[in-house]
Amino acid sequence: MKNLQILKFIPFYIFSWLPFWVLYLISNTFYFIIFYLLRYRRKVVFENLKRAFPNKTNKEIHFTAKEFYKHFCDLILETLKLATLSKEEFKLRFYYANPELLTAFLKHDKSITIYAAHLGNWEWLISLPFPISKPVYGILTGILLSLSVQKP
Repeated sequence: MKNLQILKFIPFYIFSWLPFWVLYLISNTFYFIIFYLLRYRRKVVFENLKRAFPNKTNKEIHFTAKEFYKHFCDLILETLKLATLSKEEFKLRFYYANPELLTAFLKHDKSITIYAAHLGNWEWLISLPFPISKPVYGILTGILLSLSVQKP
């Protein structure tokens, strides 16, 4: 039974081997389908944007909504790519500003908790051990990701 459960992830693993340029082409296709054909949650997105940005024009709200859907589709495919992304590829695509701030705390045996909201692709924070060379433990809580870095 366990082997059958693993089988359902094989298509995602195979999919993750595609190069980024192919994934972004697929993402653009998903965007078109979700935004224009399925109109997935468009009413909710537009209402939320109007509430959040009352001074924006309808044209600006429409542009922002389209950008959100494009970004949303990119995030989904980038997350799938994590299954086969090498350390070198991570370093080329994800940059940590000031990792020495984290290592300074770790040198003094302090734990660190990082909270990242839905800006960018926070799933890529799993690469945090690369610049700090310490184990990272992740907890997904609602819309926030908590990464606790602790001394082994």
